Amino acid sequence: MRCVEGSGREAVILAGGRSSRMGRAKSGIVVDGQTILERIGTELEGAGFLVSILGGDPVERWPQIPDSVVHSGPLAALADYSLQGEALFVASCDMPLFRGAAAIAVFEALGDAHACMPTLGGRAQPLCAAYSAGALARAREMSAQGETRVMKWVESLDTLFLDEEDLRNRGVDPNWVRSANTLSELEAILEDA
Repeated sequence: MRCVEGSGREAVILAGGRSSRMGRAKSGIVVDGQTILERIGTELEGAGFLVSILGGDPVERWPQIPDSVVHSGPLAALADYSLQGEALFVASCDMPLFRGAAAIAVFEALGDAHACMPTLGGRAQPLCAAYSAGALARAREMSAQGETRVMKWVESLDTLFLDEEDLRNRGVDPNWVRSANTLSELEAILEDA
């Protein structure tokens, strides 16, 4: 486990997945001369977040915390993270148009809820979300019980959902938080941009 010191805004980028549907590591996909992971990290840093990478290959620019069990999934990775502050922004490494303003909007909307996340087309985006310390404690508890499903964890939390209209009202283009699990999804997101 790793603690970060300083700012009340902590963020992690999940980079330890198999990327089986994409066919290659999503974190290493280059868009406009920069990997998606670098883009997300740079945007988060610019928005005032302390950034760490969970899983995946080491990245020189940010601290990288290896998965305690490789490919154990995002819930296990989050359960292993030691939060220094009161909340954490979580980003998957597959959002090619991500902007730091989206993280700020979601993080600030968290309030007293355990979690706050966008919904796109009615589907929750739990890997582009803010989580309280209590939510991460629940992740540790559920992971220790063998749970691996992120949505099962989210369902156990008091969660605030921001639909596309909510996002726009907060100055966030929904495409900024859209993830790509396949090459065709990536191409579609980039074409829409």
